[in-house]
Amino acid sequence: MHRKGKSRPLTLIELMLAMAILSLIGGLIALQISTALRDQRYKTEIDLIESKLRLTQELMLMMGVSIQVHFDKTPEGIRFSLEPITVAPQEAAPFFKQAKILLRAIQNVEWVEIDKIKSLPIGIPFYSKGFVMGEGVLKLIPTSSDVKGQEIVLKGYPHPVEVRPSGPLTANDKREQMFMMDQWTLRTRQEVQ
Repeated sequence: MHRKGKSRPLTLIELMLAMAILSLIGGLIALQISTALRDQRYKTEIDLIESKLRLTQELMLMMGVSIQVHFDKTPEGIRFSLEPITVAPQEAAPFFKQAKILLRAIQNVEWVEIDKIKSLPIGIPFYSKGFVMGEGVLKLIPTSSDVKGQEIVLKGYPHPVEVRPSGPLTANDKREQMFMMDQWTLRTRQEVQ
């Protein structure tokens, strides 16, 4: 007989069922947090590369320093670095030391120019004489397949560095490529003359 004021105790099966449900919910939350962390790590690395490329473009223009941007594969990840091609002013030395970054959320990098695709190792020049910088698209492939890839577009001087989601070329991209090819042809003709 049960008295009306007392509740019956939980059975072992009910307790185990509650623990299983809580474990399942905890696992799903942990998976979501893990995915969010990978996504955020990738976005942070993209932002870091973008800011370094913008600063490189500014150094090239303001200080007259020619710079080579490097992406190299190492066992720990992809190493991003900047090296001066010409003699850099003393004020720029800390910039080059801070510009060596190990990227762990990016699995691979491809440099796509009008007529070719380069894989690692990659070198992209930013020449101060004549204000010439590499023109193309950096495809930054994430280590995780559930993170959407990004591209960094370098349209050349005087255009700023631009980040966009990876994907197939649009009609506008193709028009821009044709414009860039016309610019390269014009520049080549001017250099020959």
